[in-house]
Amino acid sequence: DAAAYLGKPVADVRAALAALGLQSRVVTIDNPGGHAAGAVAGLRPSGAVRVGATVTIDVWGAAPKAPAPGKHDGGKPHHDKGKGKH
Repeated sequence: DAAAYLGKPVADVRAALAALGLQSRVVTIDNPGGHAAGAVAGLRPSGAVRVGATVTIDVWGAAPKAPAPGKHDGGKPHHDKGKGKH
């Protein structure tokens, strides 16, 4: 059952699939935030697969970085000193 592997470290899932006689391929997917990098997001195909088949493991990539303190403008308007059309 694919749901049993969701959120687990990819190394653990690869080992479990290998023990079942399955090959695995890892694909890193975009992390919108809130997921641990390297955690399993999904498996394809799921359900019954033949021994020796390749299962694709979708793994969360690194979460987007939050802006560093002091690196944002605090929502203040930008003033172009005469540049551009007015």
